[in-house]
Amino acid sequence: MPPRPPTRRYLHLVLLTLAALAPAARGQAPADARLLATDDPAYVWIARLQDRGLLPGLTPGALPYTVGEIRTALAAAPARDPVEARWMRLVSGRLGPPVEGYAVHGAIEPGLRATTHRRLDPVRELGDRGRAYPRVTLRTSATAGPWALEVAARVDAWYDLDPDGMDTALRAFARSEQAAVSRSGTLTAWAFGRYSDHWGLPGEPGLVLSDNARSLDGLRFRFGGRRLALRSVVAELDAVTGDGRFTGTAGDDSVASGQERRWLAAHRLDWSPTPRVTLTLFESVLFSDVSAGWSAKWLNPLQPVLLELDNRPKNDENNGMIGLGVHARSASLRVYGQVLVDDFDIMNHDERASVAAHLSMVRARLGSSVDAGLSATAVASRTYNTFQPEGRYLHLGRGLATQFSDYVESTGFLRWYADTVTDGLVVEPYATLLWQGERDLRQPYLAADNDFATVLSGTVERTARIAVRTAWEPSERFRLVIDAGVNHVRNLAHVPSATRTRASATAAIHFRIAGSRPLRLD
Repeated sequence: MPPRPPTRRYLHLVLLTLAALAPAARGQAPADARLLATDDPAYVWIARLQDRGLLPGLTPGALPYTVGEIRTALAAAPARDPVEARWMRLVSGRLGPPVEGYAVHGAIEPGLRATTHRRLDPVRELGDRGRAYPRVTLRTSATAGPWALEVAARVDAWYDLDPDGMDTALRAFARSEQAAVSRSGTLTAWAFGRYSDHWGLPGEPGLVLSDNARSLDGLRFRFGGRRLALRSVVAELDAVTGDGRFTGTAGDDSVASGQERRWLAAHRLDWSPTPRVTLTLFESVLFSDVSAGWSAKWLNPLQPVLLELDNRPKNDENNGMIGLGVHARSASLRVYGQVLVDDFDIMNHDERASVAAHLSMVRARLGSSVDAGLSATAVASRTYNTFQPEGRYLHLGRGLATQFSDYVESTGFLRWYADTVTDGLVVEPYATLLWQGERDLRQPYLAADNDFATVLSGTVERTARIAVRTAWEPSERFRLVIDAGVNHVRNLAHVPSATRTRASATAAIHFRIAGSRPLRLD
């Protein structure tokens, strides 16, 4: 058998191809190719504007956006009332003023997150002690027309104390969150390096790919524009030891037990037949092998995962998924849904379905300062899991899509933009119901899993939460959010008839100091 070509060769070929294609859009591209991190508060305000039918130039649920894309969308969507005008000013403030030619940008973003238990999700309590997770992010970047170089490092206690993920920062709680070179044009764009993608609306789950996991190292590219576009992500995940253990340091164990290298390839096709409707087809494959690397087969966005998943040549183990998304909006109503199929037995009818679904809607402008909304998410008991440990839809202990499986969650809210009380005050009373079954995507996948219900298996833990989420957003530099309420849990920890009622709260403070200046290179 001839030796496998070095995987670097594939990467070099792809980068050279993308670099050759990108200049075709020169002079038409948005002026700033920096990627706005998916956890930036600007997405909160962008989502509110999109809920009201504004910013049609931004493809819904295809995060992150570039700074140039957002500026262009803001310029094309005038505000209709003071509330919308305020959000646009906040977003523009986060982006900073445009700088012509070569420029450098920097930001310092200290913050603090706190909780009455261990998790940052106020519904899914874990433990009885309160926790505080301080952090600070340092960002620097350089831009030159459609080009951008970006580096962001973060010191965060959450890396060490996250109860659901692995410790990912062994030196001073510090980790590189974003390190990428990118180029953005009208019809083509690409980025190489580390950052987070979120294929869902801000603040809502992405069933194929989300920023729930730690940021990923890989290659992203886009072909097409706002009406029709093909987007792809190919990223390296953490390897698993040869005996199926997720340690985050599989290389240390490779002599004793070997290792399976794990990669993710995800593609999406977005089509907007009108500015108010966007249809999305998703596909994703997690592939692994002792020597897995840049795969010509899975790097190709035109290769249908559904058709080729188990066809020969099968040079790696894989776990594939397909999905559909729909986003529709008017001036006062927004509806968004995703459906994911992980596994569905059509031929033999001897396996449980592995699916997930999410639906949300917002009725905006109940008066100029009130919105209302509903959302629901369901993930089956076997979704994101597989017989082979290396195929689990995880990265460093955190889900590449949702963090949990085997649950149904629904929420209803009213949101009041209380600027008449004080500038930037938002008050959001809400109610949540969470039904959690006994299965989890991190558990071993056994043949007996077919004896479990498709969703909500075993003794179902039932949580009802009544709460108020309050945000204060006086400027683009500062944001404070407090979520306080009461959780009532039945069948606590899946013990029949065990109940508990107690207060649960989380809080987050974000502050930012940023600036830009021209750069001389000659």
